[in-house]
Amino acid sequence: AVVHLAATGDHGFSRRLLAYAMPLATQHNVASVILESPFYGVRRPSFQNRSKLKTLSDLLLLGKATIEESLYVLRWLEENAVSEEGNAISGVSMGGVHACMVASMHALGSHGRDEGDDRVDRDDRVDRDKKIGRGLALVPLLAPRSASEAYCRGALRVGTSWEGLQRDFESRDLSRLLARIEHDMQPGKILSAASQDSWRLLERLKQTTTQENKNQPPKRDAPGTPVLELTELILNTYTDLTRFPPPPRSDAAVVVGGSDDGYVGTQSVRDVGAHLAGSELRWVKGGHVSSFIMQHGSFVRAMVDSLARL
Repeated sequence: AVVHLAATGDHGFSRRLLAYAMPLATQHNVASVILESPFYGVRRPSFQNRSKLKTLSDLLLLGKATIEESLYVLRWLEENAVSEEGNAISGVSMGGVHACMVASMHALGSHGRDEGDDRVDRDDRVDRDKKIGRGLALVPLLAPRSASEAYCRGALRVGTSWEGLQRDFESRDLSRLLARIEHDMQPGKILSAASQDSWRLLERLKQTTTQENKNQPPKRDAPGTPVLELTELILNTYTDLTRFPPPPRSDAAVVVGGSDDGYVGTQSVRDVGAHLAGSELRWVKGGHVSSFIMQHGSFVRAMVDSLARL
């Protein structure tokens, strides 16, 4: 079975049903589960305008909820032995980033279950671990390594309310915020240490904050740069999929990028492929939107091939 996660702006189920689930079922005898993202479709808050999230924290919450819900879905599929060929998780763009994170978390084996739950004894856990021994197939489609690629460098940068973020950041104690980010950038149980670029960016922002606290004019490259850099730092800290451990069956992953994608850079796609050691990197002709619309057959083929690798 394949679990399909939503791309940015993908409300409802019809697009993934027609583009992926139906061909998988009718041509390859593969089942599908289509998950609606928080803040999307029937889960969209009444105050939200279409896909425009109100806050930066909503974006992080959307990702966290999607990961946890996907793990529960996968656990159900595995415990009920729904699919003999194994299971895969896939998504386009934002959904591809979430899919990679789910695959990493899936390797931990908890699947959202409380290990202290006395309703599940040790033998049940051992049996379940045997069922998922083949691992999870993974198919990130047109996916960047981090949400910062789109929001801070790509197409969504134009549609982001930087003035609103600037006001919000100025109303907060940035020293405390940066201290929290610095703590979370350290390697932990799940996340690896942040990249050297993130550490350098953190140091620059700490220096800027120190200068402002001393009522000294900060050294800025251009107007608006601090809020852009702070947003990039936050997104790289919490959404950079290379900070998650590669899944054990990264060799079963098929990564697909667009040759002319102006939304997700080709280097970002290569970074995803490099992180998933042993994965196959494929390219389809087209940009981000055109590939999303026109390359359904190539995406379905990647899902089928990824399952076959298990």
